[in-house]
Order: sequence, then C-alpha cells, then structure tokens
Amino acid sequence: MKPKKNRKSAIRDSSSCGITETDPQLKIEQLTRRLESFQQLYDHAPIGRFSITPEGVIKALNLMGASMLGLSLQQAIGSKLVDHLREADRAEFDEFFDMIFQHDAALPCLVCMNHSNGEAIFLSLTGVKLPNENFCHVTATDATKLLNAQIELKRTQDDLNLMVEKRTGKLRSLARELTLAEERERRRIAILVHDDLQQLLVAVLLNIGATKTKNHCYAILKELEVIELMTKKCIDVTRSLASELSPSVLHQCGLSAGLYWLRDWFSEKYGFNLEVCLEEAFIPAEDISITLFQCVREIVFNALKHSRVMSARLMIASDGEAHVSITINDQGVGFDVGGLSFQDACKGGFGLFSVRERVELLGGEMLIESAPGQGACFTMRFPASVLNYGRNDNCCDKAICDKEESNALQDEAAVAKVPIQTSSSTVNGAPRFRVVLADDHSMVRQGLVRVFRDEEDFEVVGEAANGQEACDIARELEPDIIVMDLQMPVMSGLEATRAIRKELPMVQVIGLSMDATKESRRCMLRAGALDLLHKGGSAEDLINRVRGHLVAKASAADG
Repeated sequence: MKPKKNRKSAIRDSSSCGITETDPQLKIEQLTRRLESFQQLYDHAPIGRFSITPEGVIKALNLMGASMLGLSLQQAIGSKLVDHLREADRAEFDEFFDMIFQHDAALPCLVCMNHSNGEAIFLSLTGVKLPNENFCHVTATDATKLLNAQIELKRTQDDLNLMVEKRTGKLRSLARELTLAEERERRRIAILVHDDLQQLLVAVLLNIGATKTKNHCYAILKELEVIELMTKKCIDVTRSLASELSPSVLHQCGLSAGLYWLRDWFSEKYGFNLEVCLEEAFIPAEDISITLFQCVREIVFNALKHSRVMSARLMIASDGEAHVSITINDQGVGFDVGGLSFQDACKGGFGLFSVRERVELLGGEMLIESAPGQGACFTMRFPASVLNYGRNDNCCDKAICDKEESNALQDEAAVAKVPIQTSSSTVNGAPRFRVVLADDHSMVRQGLVRVFRDEEDFEVVGEAANGQEACDIARELEPDIIVMDLQMPVMSGLEATRAIRKELPMVQVIGLSMDATKESRRCMLRAGALDLLHKGGSAEDLINRVRGHLVAKASAADG
C-alpha cells in the first residue's frame, strides 16, 4: 500500500515537474501564479508594450507604455496610438502598422511621440502579429537619450571638424609663410649678389673695355684681355649662384617662364632633358608659384638622382574647369610606392614626403604611380582656383605658348617691321644714334656712359635710375634707343619697355640683364624690345650688338 502525500509535498512535485497530472486544482493554482508572474513581467517591463487592434486602437498596454504617453492605463486604453505621434511621423507609422498586419511583422520604425507634458520622446518601434490573434503587439524602446547622445556627438564632431579646419587653415598659412620666408631669404641673398658683387664686376668689365679702346700698347692690351676674361668668369659664377638661389625669371615673368628656365638649367648643368608641355594658361599668386616651382624642382631632382635615365616629361593641363594637374613622369627604374613615405620621412630634409605635404596644404593632392622597372609618374592635382586658371594679358603669356627658340625669332622679325626714328645728326654721312642709358646702379651706368661716349656714332642724351625715369626721359627727349636694365626699382625694365613701345613706337629698346635667359628674352621681345643682352659680355660686344640692331632697323625702314 502506497503512502499518501500531503498537500505541501504535492505542490513541491508540481513545482519540480511542471504541472500535476492528478490534481486539477493544483494545476489551476500553478497556472494562475504563472499568469500573474507574466502579467507582472509585462506590466513592469522596461520597454513599452502595446496591443493594438486593426483599427489602431490601443487594446492593452503596460506601465512603461502608459508612462511614455503620459497617461494612466485607463486613459490610454481606447485611444489610437497614431494620435499620440508627431504629425510628421504619422504617415511612416501607418506604413509600419499596415506591414504588420500584411506580413505579420515589420522593420523597426523611429517616431517622435508627444508626451502629455509637451516633451518630445523618440521611440524605436518593432511589431509582430501572432497567429490566431486579431490584434498586433508593438514594442516601444525609448531612444531619446540615444538620439540626444548622437546629436551631441554630431555637434562635437562638427566642432572638432571646424577646429581642424581652422588649424589646417593656420597650418596652410604658416606653410606659405615659411615658403615665402625661405624664398625671401634666398631672394635677398640673390639680390645682394646681383646688386653688389655682380654690378661691381660689370662696372669693372665695362671700364676694361673702355680702356682697351684708348690703349694701343700690345702688352697692356694682353694684360687687359686676361683681366677681362677672369672678370667674365667671375660674373658667370655669381650669375649661376644667384640663379640657383632664386631665378629672377620666376619673379619677373611668372611660373610658366620659371619652369622653362628650369628645363634649360637642368639641360645645361646636368645634361638632363626635361620636356615641358604647358597646354593651359594659369597665373597663380607669387607664393603659390614659388611653392609649385620648388615642388617641381624637387621631383625632377628625384628623377635625376634615382631614375637612372636622363630625361623626364613635365605637363600642366586642366581636366575641365574644376582642376589643373601638374604631371612629371620618367621611364626609369621606378620604385616601391608602399615604402616611400616611411623611407623618405626617415631621410629628413625636403624630399617627396615634404612635397606631398606642401601640395596638400595648398588644397591639392599628390598621386604617385610607380613600380620597380616601370618608371614613375607624379601628379599634383589642384582646384583651378588655386592656380588662378585663365589668361592674363599683363603677364608674359608668350612664355607659355612659345616653346621653341624659333618663336622668339619670329617675334623679333615682327618688331623689326616698326620703322625706326631717323636721327638728324650724322657722322661722315652715317646716322648718329641718340642713346638713353637706364640702370639703377650708378657705377654700371657710368661705365655704360663711358663706353657709348667713346663711339662716334652714339650720343648719350640722358640717364635714368629706374623704369619710371626712363619713361619720363623717353617722352621728353624721344631718343633713338634706350639701353634698359631689366631689374630696376619703382618700375621694372620690362614694364617700362612695354609702356614706352606702346606710347612711343619710334623709340627702340634693348634690354640688359645679368640673367638673360631664353624666357627673359622672350618676355622682352613680347614687350617690344629689339633684344635682351647679357651684362656679362664685353663692352665691344655690347656696342656691336646695339649698333647692329639699329643699323638693321634703319635699313629695314629705308627698304
């Protein structure tokens, strides 16, 4: 006979086994307790729970749901959930609600609910419809704090981006100032070399030439020729030094002319062939021109040192109106682009890593394409506004278009078509040319005066210390020719030549410069000059060149 179990042991059995199969009353009690437990879990859940009919009416909800609405349970039941939402979100909720009844579930939906106290509460809604039920269950999670945190994070990011942008702007400004400071110091030293040492040497050379014309002693002439040759070599050395420090053509005629000068310089100094192709006109500001010139020079130096070939190609072109690209490529041995930044940074100095930084500080980007044995291609890409894309009549635009020396000869032929003013004074039936000498260095000017006054077919009628004085004297005296230094204060020789040839086409101009490059000569020819001569030549050569131009002009006019 089995022992009888008491009521407590029966309850323990029901707790351990689930439900009691033999005692219906115990089964009801257990189900009741579980129902109460689930109800409490439902009522006090930390998320809002809504049971909604197909008409959108709230059939049941928990305490958190009522709290979200700001109502009591009794007030919320019977109202439509959509009526509690912000009007702008109601259409989205309707789509969400329809999808639940059509597909038994819906993707999460973010809506804003109007609390009874006027506050806006952002809710993330999910929904599901269970089988055999004619209503759906919507779960609402309060996303207000999360959204506020995201908004605050976005605001902080915007503030940080603004700070970074300001700092980047300051860094760009400092980088430009650093570049300008470096270039100003280079320029200052180059000007010191040009204005002091070179001009003294030129004055010595002119006086040697003038002395040679008056002295017929063979031994003295030989000594003077030796001194003259040594002086010319000194002038060449100082001219090269000044050009390498800061090429004057870059400041006088702009970046395009500076790049053509760079081509010639690499060819003369290293035998390196740099093909230059500038298809578009652009006139960047001086500080940008200096930075771009330095970047191009550094990349070409890199090709010279590492490519194991003696040629490269430089091209500047626009890819529409938005961007301008500066590309330098070679067909050399190439390199591993992946290891470039680290290796270059470890070397120190101003290598390709520095070039990339300078390009980025100007608002551009630098692209490097290379692989071992496949050459290298460097592209610096800038917004067109940075390079001031367009044309400028006041700049030496011929230096951009004329890439061959023959073009300069064509310019000279065009200038020769303008008739020369015929001088009233003659020497033995030949014209005596009236000359104005313009140079800001008094010793050079005095040397020029001495050289020209010793010639019977020249008459020095005036002197000028700057371009503006040259223009004033030209208007007053209307000489046959002005021998014009290219670099002068107040108004440069280039500007003065352009003004004189435009206003007084009968007055001819021949330029003088310590840095008489091809590009400088093209600039002067475009301004209307007959020629640009090198100051480092002999006095005899200077006189013969000036005389030859004037005689040729006079003959052309007579013909």
